[in-house]
Amino acid sequence: MSVGGFLGATEATHDVAEVEYIKAPLVTALAIFVIAALIFGSPLIAGILTSTLLVTLFAQYGLGAYYTSVENWSGNLHFATLVSLSIVMGLGVDYGIYMISSIKEEMLATGGQWVDSLKNTLETTGAAVFSFILVFLVNFVDTISKYLGIGYFYF
Repeated sequence: MSVGGFLGATEATHDVAEVEYIKAPLVTALAIFVIAALIFGSPLIAGILTSTLLVTLFAQYGLGAYYTSVENWSGNLHFATLVSLSIVMGLGVDYGIYMISSIKEEMLATGGQWVDSLKNTLETTGAAVFSFILVFLVNFVDTISKYLGIGYFYF
């Protein structure tokens, strides 16, 4: 018997995630490390960007383990959770690259003054990234609360 629609997509995603839950994210992390090392010419910066990705990945697996421990089988490796956290992982790396590029530009503009460069970056690029994170977080909490039937926000 086959199931279509959202339920079918959820089950298909769950089946693939069970098989590829370690290999695929680690290959992605390796690719990001190599690309960032080539872009910035620094394995240290590539390691920092990759570590942010891995923190999100471990949070995703921790959430899945929590759902398993409370026997919420629909939450463990749920389609919406996988998609949301994959988006967050991508955006985290993207905004990390954005911040590092901005610091690099500010270092050139300020003549290598680290404190001034960091201050300028946080006031401009940092404010933009923070406001996006805040909007994304409110949207994420709203979506999850509606999924759980709590409904914190009504917009």
